[in-house]
Amino acid sequence: MNRYLRLHLIVLINFLFTGCTGLDIIAQDIKETQVEKKDELSGGDRADELKSRQDLKPLLISVMRLNYFDMSFSHFKSFALEGDPVFGDFIFLIFAGEDSPYEKGTGTLLVSKTEGGAVYSTLERALVEINPDGSRWWQVNHTIRDDSIFYEVLVSRPGIPLIIRYIHPETGKIHETTLPASEAFKSALKDPDESKLKDRVQQRIEAAFDRDYEYTFSKPELVEQKKADSSIGTIKAFHFRDRSTQKTGINIDYWVSKDIPGNIMKIVYKSPQQAILYRVDLVKIGKNYTDRIQDSEIEVREVLEAYSEGGPLSEGSRYEPVKLQIGMPHNGMVGPSGTSFYQVTAERRADIYIEVIGPAGEAGIFYYGKDLTFEEWRTISDEAPLLVEDYFVEPGTTLYFTIVDFEDDFSEDEYSLGESYVISITEDFILSQTGIMMQGEFDLKAFKLNPDRTYFHTLDKDGINYYKATIAKGPNLRISVLNLPEQADLLWIDVQNGTYSRVHSTREDGVKEMTIHGLTAGAVCFFYIAGDVLNIEENLFKISIEEFTDPE
Repeated sequence: MNRYLRLHLIVLINFLFTGCTGLDIIAQDIKETQVEKKDELSGGDRADELKSRQDLKPLLISVMRLNYFDMSFSHFKSFALEGDPVFGDFIFLIFAGEDSPYEKGTGTLLVSKTEGGAVYSTLERALVEINPDGSRWWQVNHTIRDDSIFYEVLVSRPGIPLIIRYIHPETGKIHETTLPASEAFKSALKDPDESKLKDRVQQRIEAAFDRDYEYTFSKPELVEQKKADSSIGTIKAFHFRDRSTQKTGINIDYWVSKDIPGNIMKIVYKSPQQAILYRVDLVKIGKNYTDRIQDSEIEVREVLEAYSEGGPLSEGSRYEPVKLQIGMPHNGMVGPSGTSFYQVTAERRADIYIEVIGPAGEAGIFYYGKDLTFEEWRTISDEAPLLVEDYFVEPGTTLYFTIVDFEDDFSEDEYSLGESYVISITEDFILSQTGIMMQGEFDLKAFKLNPDRTYFHTLDKDGINYYKATIAKGPNLRISVLNLPEQADLLWIDVQNGTYSRVHSTREDGVKEMTIHGLTAGAVCFFYIAGDVLNIEENLFKISIEEFTDPE
């Protein structure tokens, strides 16, 4: 279970439901022409029509952000005392892309109440300053039951949290520190091409949003768009309804408006008998908010430039993995009981192999494939040699993995000593059958070969040719390729309509030959030629097939 889902469940158990989860770029403006130029859309076909013409997700992002506030609350103290990076993660998810209509000095107050009207939590947030470079100071005053936290955070123009100011929960001193989750972005802020950084931030947000959306909502439906009553007046809003995934019969209604700061107007949880179990209301949109922590009041300043999200001495972070290159070994290190983060981008279609050489103690590779959030790993290798592979990787695909240091069973110290190693990433252009079958395009792209005919072909520019042949009588089939380059190979795909007993391949004197035995009449055979097309000088080969009956 990933940590975001786990935290989400904790919040739900802590008190029925406290909100939602997720993140993404702030809701796109919903143009009137995309919806309806009238003030209202209600019920029936009109709501269905609106739903079919737009994605509902962008309108629900603000609801998901609210849950990130709740989930971050329990991590604030561990951040202040120990530098827990999870709190910084949540701050990034909350503020990156936040562009609802907050103006300088504007703030909002959300109040949640339990059944019977008892106040459970309050969330007051405000935009207190906009700097000349576009960065913004946000202020947050958050209470849950009898606990409260207050902080001010500086967020860069692309949405990266840079500095947080807060009152230390034990000493009472006013601290200013860099956020662990955002530190890795600081060097990128110096890049004159800011669009690249914005794209990177947006990719992170979109990936996390897609990951967490399903944990937040079961099947949200748009009920209507109309003016609705709220604590601050009558506001035009989108009304959504979702049902609990726990089959309790609870309905959750959301009213979201793009015209108000923060976008959330109210959220109501109702029992099957329509009794209100829990609700969140926007009770104030205030003006004239200002900084409450001044530069002159800072007592402790902490600059965590040497901090790595994965722990001391580890490399990279989930927001800025170390970029590796195929074919260039990397001397790496992971700190005691820590995690190092890496990424590599394929320039050409290939099978990719990642090998880690040299860890003396307990360590492992966690491979995440294309998951740039480092949340859902696909495979693990924790026994020497450490090796993971991915197949049929398309050009431009970025792959992500971590190396984790486990505590050494033989160490007398409380923690392991960390690990040093060499990461070697290689690519193979003779694609394996595993990737071919997973990709599944060979049937549609296969060129049909007829027996007793000869074909002159070249290897396709993407480095792979698919072929198929239908058996007339059988029981044996011979495939011969003359002048097949050394950088290419002929391979069998173990998928066919019919049966066979065995496959045998030989290669000598410039001829690659494959024989398939025990084929039944009508069987359809698939095979392919793959190779490093950029390094093949003579790319013309002759291919032929023949059926025969005599055993060999």
